Amino acid sequence: MTDPLPIFSETNIIGVDPGPATGFVTLHWPKGVITWPPEIHAYQCDAASAPLLLVMLLHTHRNWTGQMEHFVHGNLPNSPVTVRLENELGDVAEATGVRLARRPMATVKPWASEKRLAAAGLIKAIPAKMVDARAAGRHGIYCSVNGAHLPDPLSKGARAL
Repeated sequence: MTDPLPIFSETNIIGVDPGPATGFVTLHWPKGVITWPPEIHAYQCDAASAPLLLVMLLHTHRNWTGQMEHFVHGNLPNSPVTVRLENELGDVAEATGVRLARRPMATVKPWASEKRLAAAGLIKAIPAKMVDARAAGRHGIYCSVNGAHLPDPLSKGARAL
């Protein structure tokens, strides 16, 4: 069994799923030790409200690492709006000193499986009707492990006893 990772300041991850309905998930580990599940908050809003909500969320804590779904402009009816929103949210985050990595769901979803979401505590914390927040949660746990190098929620010792 591996020991939980000790941390000396709070750790905060944000996952973002931009679109006509935009989802956000924040994962917060207070100063101490990283174990799964963290403190989880899920939000959804319309595209027009998303930039303001992102600013508000990024001002709740310090030390953010984040990831947002990257959309490729395609034939979907909402894709031009979603691509513009993705760029706007990226700019808003940069203005607050946070860089949001951008990854397509095709990369994230196979890794951020339902089993991994459950182990991370997201299935229990995010109602099934909050589809966009769940998608943001996938980005949040992917970013936690592959961006912030936190323990995988499926690894031994990653979960609180």
